[in-house]
Amino acid sequence: MTKQFTLLITFLLVSVLAVAQQRLVSTLTSFSTDNYFYDRIIEKNDFYNKGVVTNSGNTFTISPYHVLWPIINSDIQLNIDGHINQNLGYSGSETNVPALDQIPG
Repeated sequence: MTKQFTLLITFLLVSVLAVAQQRLVSTLTSFSTDNYFYDRIIEKNDFYNKGVVTNSGNTFTISPYHVLWPIINSDIQLNIDGHINQNLGYSGSETNVPALDQIPG
């Protein structure tokens, strides 16, 4: 391989990795409001995308945050040395605090 070809391949790989990393970060920050799993369920599952009604009269519904389970409140309260955030969309998420980006010390 020539040096120019190697540089081109390296540049392309770095570019692809940078885009992938950017998408991963944006995906993680907006996971509770927009994610692949929700889109896939809506596209493929006939219960949620066609308004199927249960025997008790309820309609099957789903929101993007439903792909994550709520954290049990007793588990959140047991953690006295820190703060466990509730998954967005569930009761208790209004008290969430931003994640640490540095370890205090």
